[in-house]
Amino acid sequence: MECVHCSTPVPDTARFCPNCGSQVSDAEGQAAATAAMDAAAFRHMEQLLREDTEGEFDIERPLGKGGMAVVYLATEVHLARKVAIKVLPPELTFGHGVERFKREAKTAAALDHPNIIPIYRIASGGKIFWYAMKYLEGRSLDEMLKERHRFSLGETIRILGQVADALEYAHEHHVIHRDVKPANVMLDKRQRVVVTDFGIAKALTEGTLTASGSIVGTPYYMSPEQGMGKPVSGASDQYSVGVMAYRMLSGQVPFEGDSAIDILHKHCMVPPPPLSVIQSGLPPHVYVAVHKALEKQPEDRFSSVTDLVDALRQPTAEATSQDAATVLVPGEPSLSPAPAPPPPVPPIAPEVSRVSTEVISVPRKRKRRMLSAVLGVVAIAGTAGAAWWFASQERRGQLPPVAQGPDTSLAPPVVAVLQEDTSAARDTTVEPEPVQQPVTQPTERPPPAEPPPRAVTPARPTTGRLIVSQLPAGGAVAIDGRRRSGTSFELPAGVRVLRMTAPGFETVVDTVVLAAGERVTVPFTGQRVSPQQPPRQPVVRQPARRPPPAAPQVGVLRVLVRPWAIVVLDGVNRGRGTQLVDTLVAGAHTLRFQRPGFRTKDTTVTVRPGQLLELRIRMERGNP
Repeated sequence: MECVHCSTPVPDTARFCPNCGSQVSDAEGQAAATAAMDAAAFRHMEQLLREDTEGEFDIERPLGKGGMAVVYLATEVHLARKVAIKVLPPELTFGHGVERFKREAKTAAALDHPNIIPIYRIASGGKIFWYAMKYLEGRSLDEMLKERHRFSLGETIRILGQVADALEYAHEHHVIHRDVKPANVMLDKRQRVVVTDFGIAKALTEGTLTASGSIVGTPYYMSPEQGMGKPVSGASDQYSVGVMAYRMLSGQVPFEGDSAIDILHKHCMVPPPPLSVIQSGLPPHVYVAVHKALEKQPEDRFSSVTDLVDALRQPTAEATSQDAATVLVPGEPSLSPAPAPPPPVPPIAPEVSRVSTEVISVPRKRKRRMLSAVLGVVAIAGTAGAAWWFASQERRGQLPPVAQGPDTSLAPPVVAVLQEDTSAARDTTVEPEPVQQPVTQPTERPPPAEPPPRAVTPARPTTGRLIVSQLPAGGAVAIDGRRRSGTSFELPAGVRVLRMTAPGFETVVDTVVLAAGERVTVPFTGQRVSPQQPPRQPVVRQPARRPPPAAPQVGVLRVLVRPWAIVVLDGVNRGRGTQLVDTLVAGAHTLRFQRPGFRTKDTTVTVRPGQLLELRIRMERGNP
C-alpha cells in the first residue's frame, strides 16, 4: 500500500510511513486481519455475521474498516432503528485480538454518558465476535480538520468542552481512553460531540494489558508517560486533548517526525513550539492553558480535563485588563486632537484659572450668579477631567501634550460659562487686571510639565534564524521532520532536528539548539558516496551549541508470528496471538515461541535506545 500523505510505498505490516512518519494503521491487528482480507474474505465474514444476527438485525452494507475490525450498517428488526455493528474478523478470534475486542465492548458498554457512544448488544460468542452500537450520522473531527484546517476559539471550546465531559465521566469510573484523537471524536447532525473507540481503554481496576505497559495509541497525540510505557492516568488523556486544542487552533500538531520513535522522543523530551508563534492573535490565557496541558510531567498539568477547558474559556485578571486597554484606544477615534491653532490662541489651563477666580470673588450676588458658580464648578471639573485624560494619554505616548493646542471639542462649553458669568458680574467691583495674575502659574504646574513619553520596550524575540551552508546542488532540508524550501529559516526557539540530503552524498542529521534572537549556521558535512558503495547510515552530528536532553533509554519491539503462538518474553508468558508490541528497556531480551504440534523456537534480541525493532517468526509443524 502507499502512504496517503507522501505516496511512499509502505509494507502491509507497517503502522507508520518510513518517509514522513504518518500513521497508516491505527491498531495492532490490521496487518494480520483487515489489511490482508480480500473480497472473498469479506463476503465470508459478512455471511457469518448475517447467520449470527438473523432475525435480530438486517445487515445492509459495510461502513468501513478500522484498526482491527469492520463496521457494518444494520437495522434492528424489533425496534426499527439504525445501528452500527462492529465485527472482529475470524482471523483474530483467538489470543490477544479477541481479548482486546471483548475489553472494548465491555468498557464502552459500562459507560453511560450522552457524549460516549452507547452499546446496545454484545455477541455471546460463536464463529465471530461482534457488538451493536448506536449509528451516528455525522462526521469525525479528523475529517472536518482536513477540510477546514483549523477552528475558531469558540468552536474549539465548544467541541473540547463536550469531549472533556465524556472523559471526565470515564475517569470517574476509573477508565482511561488512551487514544484520544480527532478520528475518535464524532459530530452528529446537531453538532453534538460523541467520543468513540474505547477499544484500547484501560480499566484501572483490571490488569488486562501487559505488565510493562504496551505502547498503544496514536503517536501524534500520545502523552510522554504513555510513549515511555509508564502507568497512565487521566492526565494522559488531558495531554492528548491539549494536542487536539493545539491542532484545532493552529492547523498543525506540535510534533512531527520521520518515524514513530522520533515523534515519541519529541513528546518526551522536546518542548512544543510556542502556539503564539504558530498562530498569533489568540487571547494570552489560551496560550498559557494549552501549554500547561502539554507539560511533560503529569503533575504539572491541570487537575482534570474540564479544568483545561475552563482555562480556555476564562481569562485571568491580568489578561482581562490587557484586553480592556487594547480595546479602549481604537474605540475613541474622535478624541484625536485637531490641527494646532495659531499661537495667539490661549491654552485651556489659563482659562480654567480665570473661571475659578471670578466665581470666588462674587459669593453674595444674585441666584443667577450662584447658578453661574455652579456651572463654573462643573466646567472646572469637566475641563480638569479632560486635561487629566489627555495627560494620561500623553504619558502612554498616544496623544501629544495638551499644551500644544486646545481640543476644540472641549473649548465651547468653557467659553459659554465665561460669557454668562462676566455679563452678570459687570456691576461688581472686581477688576479684570488681578484676574491676569494667575494666568502664568498653571504653566508651571505638573500637568503641562509632564516628562516626555517613556520609550516602549521592544518585545523579547521568540524566534531564531537557522542557516544551512555548503548544501550541494539539488540538496534538500527537513526541519523537525518537515521538508522546507531554501537554506535560511526563521524558527521558534528550542531544539530543532535538522536533516540535510543531497544526491550522491551521505545524509546528515544534526540537532541544533536555537536560542531566541540568535543566528546559527550549520554547514553540510556529508561525504560523497560512489555509485558502487552501498548506502551508509546518516551522519548524525552532535548539537551545534549545547546537547539536548538525553533520549529515553527504551526501544520498541514488534513481533509478528505466523501462525499464532504463545509468546514468552524474558520468562513472562505474554499470552498467545500473532503479534506483540511492547516498550522495552534497552538491552538484550529473550523470547520463546511455543504451540502444541509446532516446534518451539528460542531467540535473543538486542533493543537499542530509540529503536523500533521488528521480529518475524514463522512457526513450523513438528515435535516441540
